[in-house]
Amino acid sequence: MLHKILTAVTALAVVASLLAGAAGQAAAVTGFDSAYFGESAFLTLGPGQSGQFAVGFNNTGSTGWLTGSTSQVDLAICLPDKTTCNTTSPNAAFAQNWLSSTAYATTSTTFVGPGQTGFFVYNVMVPAGTAPGTYRFNGDLALHGTASMIHPQGYYQDVQVPSVGAAAKLACAANPSSIPAGTNASGVGATSTITVTEQDASGNTVSGDSSTKVTLSQAGGLGADLGNGPDASATVTVTNGVATFTLTAPASSASTGTDQLSAASPTFPTLTGCQTNVTFTGPGAATQLTVSLGQSAFPAGTPQTTTATATLRDANGVTTTAAASTTVTWSVDNGSICSISPTSSTIAQGASTTTSTLTITGVPGSCTVTAASTGLTSGSKTATVTAAGPASKLAITANTCTNTPTTANTASSTCAITVQVQDANGNPVFVATPVTLTLNKTGTTTLCSATVTATSPAGGSGNPATATTAGATGSTVKFTIADAVAQTCDAVASSSAFTGGTATGTASFTGFGPATNLGSPTFSPNPIPANGVSTSSVTVCVRDASGNKVTSGTGSTDSISLIKNPSTGTATTLLTTNPQTASAGCATFTVQSTTTAGTDTYDASDVSRSGITGATGISISTH
Repeated sequence: MLHKILTAVTALAVVASLLAGAAGQAAAVTGFDSAYFGESAFLTLGPGQSGQFAVGFNNTGSTGWLTGSTSQVDLAICLPDKTTCNTTSPNAAFAQNWLSSTAYATTSTTFVGPGQTGFFVYNVMVPAGTAPGTYRFNGDLALHGTASMIHPQGYYQDVQVPSVGAAAKLACAANPSSIPAGTNASGVGATSTITVTEQDASGNTVSGDSSTKVTLSQAGGLGADLGNGPDASATVTVTNGVATFTLTAPASSASTGTDQLSAASPTFPTLTGCQTNVTFTGPGAATQLTVSLGQSAFPAGTPQTTTATATLRDANGVTTTAAASTTVTWSVDNGSICSISPTSSTIAQGASTTTSTLTITGVPGSCTVTAASTGLTSGSKTATVTAAGPASKLAITANTCTNTPTTANTASSTCAITVQVQDANGNPVFVATPVTLTLNKTGTTTLCSATVTATSPAGGSGNPATATTAGATGSTVKFTIADAVAQTCDAVASSSAFTGGTATGTASFTGFGPATNLGSPTFSPNPIPANGVSTSSVTVCVRDASGNKVTSGTGSTDSISLIKNPSTGTATTLLTTNPQTASAGCATFTVQSTTTAGTDTYDASDVSRSGITGATGISISTH
């Protein structure tokens, strides 16, 4: 077969005239015919790496190819004999979101009419532990779900897996290599992703390794953070030969310069280390003002004051300084709710902020405070005044504890849950009220290892932890939480000041580690009747060493196999196609009972990569 290489990145980008005629055998299905058009280049990939293939075929028949119908045409998985299609690929472990276990893909567009070109795009990923060599993917066009080939032509694509030697060195890269110093209005700094790749002497990634530790150190002294505090180092374990770090810019916009990052392995000190740099740039010219209030929610009936602050920021939202004295004009939109004085203030040359005083009358409602200056985008902030009834319930109003990196991988990483005291109608209550936060293992009353390290206002620590709201100046308690293992906890807020009215949220420390095992899955329901029709299912999930599901990245889309132990009985048969491609780390299999009572056991294995401990002896009984 003539291989005409497509020059675009994928076949979706190909625009070319049709090729007339077709090579090979005659059309096998009435109304359907095709002619090979061209394909993307063969791939060279190491274990753990992924790539994309694309191939185009001209529709030379009289019937259009329509997805989702009986005229859907797929790029079916075939054997090299050009006659056997819609079969399981001998390289099924390379599958990455293929159309099915017997087809790579269908057309990239919904309809391909006669005289048009249809393109088929599919992805492959080389499993960890794959031996060096050439892996071939044979295919041809066939009607969806059938063995009816359109026009056998012998299409194939190859993946070349090069030989990888022993780990010899580390390679560093920073993306991006230049970020602004300082934080935006939300107090968040810019970040750069640092990757450290374990390589052999020839520069090939040692993707079969998920155990080597890598330490990344800083030499800039500028206050950048790898998750352990300013200027501290961090240590992580490679996943398929790659360690990933997140570097956050210094909080001060004045901390400009270059941070030199050096990587070494405490596990294998003989590995040659590497270095990369990240440059922190100063803020740009002022383009906008932002407004912050010392307090933005107030109880009705009591006049109060708070400070309003206007801050100069550049186009990236980073705090910057005034090139010249800058006059700021203050205003409010509802004088019955609040007033501001003075109505004009100045940001001095070289300074970043100016303030004014906001007075709250105590009348229920809201007012918006605006700071404006010629040539700058104005900023505003809203203050609310609420007449509330007695405290009767709690609400979690803020929760940053979602997939928080665990302290096992990122020392001292923290998150926070904010709990508000409310009346029966959901209004904030500004009365000093004790609030307790308890962190339990999901669905139980057993305490998580997560712990409260601080509260605002100041209070207790540990698990559970209690603090009291500020009363007239605040209706919330912010609980700062740290953890040492990857887990998910139920966060339950309660108060001794009233019964009921608890609030429940989730604190998830799911920065899972490298895939190591398939856990201990079980069939459900179990047992089932031996009637030849009843079914039971088992979900097999790729997990890390702590038992957490590997829900994304390497391992989450592995090919999982479930095979009956031949030494057991004949009580069940497997209904599900085997192997299955995991979705978000899990694959589900279904078995059906026979009319023979007994117990069968199944063994699950990860066929995509070596080093993953399987699950054996998964039993299912019939009666």
